[in-house]
Amino acid sequence: MNPEDVTEAIRPNLTYLANALLQYYNVTRPPTPIEQMVEKPPPGLGKLDLDKISNITEHGMYNYAPRLAMARLLCREVTRNETVKERFGVDVSNASYADVKFFARCLLMPSRWVYELSRKGLSIEQISTHLKVPSYALVTRLVELGLILPSEE
Repeated sequence: MNPEDVTEAIRPNLTYLANALLQYYNVTRPPTPIEQMVEKPPPGLGKLDLDKISNITEHGMYNYAPRLAMARLLCREVTRNETVKERFGVDVSNASYADVKFFARCLLMPSRWVYELSRKGLSIEQISTHLKVPSYALVTRLVELGLILPSEE
């Protein structure tokens, strides 16, 4: 089995886990409160070490990038933790770095929110601001979901 097969096989579990975490934190509308999720992780994780993520100044194309970094940190910690695996009933311990990035997009940009916002005819920048995610990550998520990229007029 090649690495791409493993990635495709694990993505439904990562999507499920992201949705389970949103439900656990009772998140029903954007933006995902990733700061609070990292500050108060699910039982069994303990305190997350924010020193494990890089600090990017929020400007230009990197606006909201620290939120993505926090979501990746949460994923890395969740995928390694047996208690969390048991609680949510999913094993994603073989997640690659690409999978961790995918999870971060699922957590910060759940498909239902992205579909809803894209149907409103908003621009990439408007959706990015609404979800508090970098525009480059939003473009990737739109492509993953098979959505047409909004024009920037």
